[in-house]
Amino acid sequence: MTMSIERKRGLGIGALFLSFFGAMWLTGGLELAYGKKVLLLDAAIWLVACFIFVVGLRVVRANKLPAGDKKADHGKAFAIINVVQYGAIFLMVQILNATTYGDWVIPGIMLVVGLHFFPMARLFAYRPHLLTGAALVALAMIYPFAGSGPLDPAGCFGAGLILWGTAVFGLVGSTKPALVGKASWRMAPRQAVADRTRK
Repeated sequence: MTMSIERKRGLGIGALFLSFFGAMWLTGGLELAYGKKVLLLDAAIWLVACFIFVVGLRVVRANKLPAGDKKADHGKAFAIINVVQYGAIFLMVQILNATTYGDWVIPGIMLVVGLHFFPMARLFAYRPHLLTGAALVALAMIYPFAGSGPLDPAGCFGAGLILWGTAVFGLVGSTKPALVGKASWRMAPRQAVADRTRK
């Protein structure tokens, strides 16, 4: 099945965001693990993020929508979902920091981010976002109790890798049909010869 230009472009745009936020979670995990910034490791993380970003940008540029195409106009719904997400994060951070549960800000943010992938999956009709959301929600609910508490760096590392994994999966999916199509084109002449032979 051939992936539409709209879907490929959407996956490329998603990778742009996920490359950045994945790196933020991973560098945050390093700071929790070492108690300070580790410049060499931070640089390595941002280098990988830049690579994912560049690949995503290439996918976006290679899949331009025709002039006047309105099919991909999800902007309003996308904005509403993100406004609700950031509003919920802001309120939650204020409430937790005003109480004795300030350490739970990280799993709380992770939970909200995970939940926001569910309406995104429906909006873009993209089921893998359901897996991403479920993975983040499960991680937020499990790691504080399975590790050394809500400040365990494993939580940030896990969230960052989930977001990067989602980005890479989408980018691979957006380029794979082209490879399949190329292989089919190469096989076509052989198939034609085989058909003539049967006749």
